[in-house]
Amino acid sequence: MLWHSRISTTAKIYTKISVDKVKAATNKVVNNILTSDNANTELDKIIPEILASLGRQEERQIINSLSEK
Repeated sequence: MLWHSRISTTAKIYTKISVDKVKAATNKVVNNILTSDNANTELDKIIPEILASLGRQEERQIINSLSEK
């Protein structure tokens, strides 16, 4: 666990780590979509795992990011 003098610093780092995991998984899915006919099967496996690992703040951050595009 990371310890910093401010809890907000620790929270930002953990949020960044989790968002990076989501980005990596999303990139994997996109790559599969572009290279395979069975990509939807992979997508169906990965998305529930990603969603289950997110906290409320991470969910909001991702929703906000998606709504900006």
